Amino acid sequence: MAVVQQQLISLGYLKGKADGVFGNNTYAAVIQFQLAHDLEPDGIVGENTLTWLFSGEAIALPTATPEPTPEPTPVDLEYPYYIEIDRGMQVVRVYTIGEDGTYSLLAREMICSTDTFGYKPPQGTYKMNGEKLRWMMSLFGTYAQYATRISGHILFHAVPTTMCYANTLNADDYRALGTNASAGCVRLLCADAKWIYDNVPAGTMVRYVNNPRDEEKLKELAAPPLGSGNWDPTDNREDNPDYDPSYEASKPLVTPALGVTPAPTEPWTPDVYN
Repeated sequence: MAVVQQQLISLGYLKGKADGVFGNNTYAAVIQFQLAHDLEPDGIVGENTLTWLFSGEAIALPTATPEPTPEPTPVDLEYPYYIEIDRGMQVVRVYTIGEDGTYSLLAREMICSTDTFGYKPPQGTYKMNGEKLRWMMSLFGTYAQYATRISGHILFHAVPTTMCYANTLNADDYRALGTNASAGCVRLLCADAKWIYDNVPAGTMVRYVNNPRDEEKLKELAAPPLGSGNWDPTDNREDNPDYDPSYEASKPLVTPALGVTPAPTEPWTPDVYN
């Protein structure tokens, strides 16, 4: 009987394993086989049934095509990100929508330099102005790439350069990442400033927080070593001789959870800094 069952299994009439027991499932499989071959559907494995079962002309049941798992539909998000600027840690964290519908999924973490004063702007939650400047000039005559305005004259931007050229990096400012070193803006590695410039829209919530400093985390996020000292090694320009692709490669691509509708947030009034 096990041989009969195995043949029924191979032809698609019986599911499971051949156990040698002529039970209800085997009986039903024999009848289904007999019907498919215009034999008397008596459920008995007689001579005609055996002949057809082991002939080269036995009809196999078509294999059912499994229903494809539907792909989640991305939800159109007006504000896919929420940003924390941690003055105590000197770290910027960007969160996106997780499976719970809140900004619970860490999308990117970046070493930074915030203001030396500790209050420009004051602690609070700001609605990102979102103005984008490919190059900006500071009040002190220095320049910076990939600037995105947070509020007033406070912007995210790359480490300053002495001129409006990428190969005039201020090496001292680069080495100061991870410390309070700016006049107010949030300095970032070029790759991180460009990521915000490219991905974060106007209206995004930006919150200043102040957590205890964590040296191990800062080592983990540390800027790559300088090459010549004139270029930011994370700047992916084709003419950058010091470009190190390993930094960007270390940043996993994290996108909002597909098909998740963001949970409603409490109404909030943004702080303003001019």
